[in-house]
Amino acid sequence: MKNLNLNPKSIAYGITFTICILLQQVTIAQMAWVDVNSALEDNLNGLPEWNRETKTDTYLDASLPNDMGELEPNTKEMEMELEAKMIAEEIEKIRVDSFELCLNLVQFERWESARNALAHYVNNYPEPRVNYNEAVYHLGMTKMKTEDYIGAVKLFKEFLLDKDVPLELKQEAEFYHALLILDSNGDSGKKYMVKIADDYGHNFQSSAEGILSLK
Repeated sequence: MKNLNLNPKSIAYGITFTICILLQQVTIAQMAWVDVNSALEDNLNGLPEWNRETKTDTYLDASLPNDMGELEPNTKEMEMELEAKMIAEEIEKIRVDSFELCLNLVQFERWESARNALAHYVNNYPEPRVNYNEAVYHLGMTKMKTEDYIGAVKLFKEFLLDKDVPLELKQEAEFYHALLILDSNGDSGKKYMVKIADDYGHNFQSSAEGILSLK
């Protein structure tokens, strides 16, 4: 191999040329970075003030497609509807259980307990009306059984004001209503009892006739 005689000036020129090329490349890269940031800044300037601290992330998120964005409201609404349905079903189950407890207490003639349970039911569950009316009737009976005659008369009167009550319960309430008033106010009670005695289609017709015969 031949020995190369390198001129110190040539070496210096070469180094200088290389440095210039590198500086030029760095400058171009810096200018490109500035252009990118400038474009990004222009897009972000339209954002509200409250987004300025995280505007880069917001811009990037906004620039990306978000399929879940359309589904989230519907999903949330469905979850709320499901939760509301579950709550409604649980409330209805509690109501039904409460009504069945009342009927069981009446069946076993536990009058005091039945009276308290029925009073709670009547105060809290006005619907469905058919169960409410039946509860009012049984509450009147429990008040009569526990010698609260005034309370029983009021409840029987309320029960009889509703035209959609079952005929059997209606006739029974009419008889006990008349009987209680007959004991406290003979003349008014006698009118009610005569009306029942004159109705041969009434379940308590013969009972009313027998009571009037003793007066």
